[in-house]
Amino acid sequence: MSARQVLADRTHRLDAPVSVIQRALSRDRAKWVVLHPGEVLPEVLDLGAERVVWSSLWPVSPDDTVEFALSRYGTKTALRFRWLTDSPPDERGIAITRQRLNTLLASTLRGWLTQGRAWAGYTR
Repeated sequence: MSARQVLADRTHRLDAPVSVIQRALSRDRAKWVVLHPGEVLPEVLDLGAERVVWSSLWPVSPDDTVEFALSRYGTKTALRFRWLTDSPPDERGIAITRQRLNTLLASTLRGWLTQGRAWAGYTR
């Protein structure tokens, strides 16, 4: 088995508190993650106040994980994600996966947050 490699490491700033993002990445992920062909809804492997770890979105790479670190950025959240794998695809596959994860977080999650449904039950 190869050593685990970090093939994506990026931070997005989202206009919501850490608790809302943590809930979106865990309990509410099925509400906003739009799956593409060949993808599965990731399981939550680890959950903490400022950390969430997903299983792979891709059954062809079942040991991949996506780790999220959440931190306050004023009243917002800095969401850092890292994609880890021990069996990396070719360069094209790496680029496609990075783009997919960035789109999922910077576009899909951000759009869902602006619709207000993510805020249901939020209290400061």
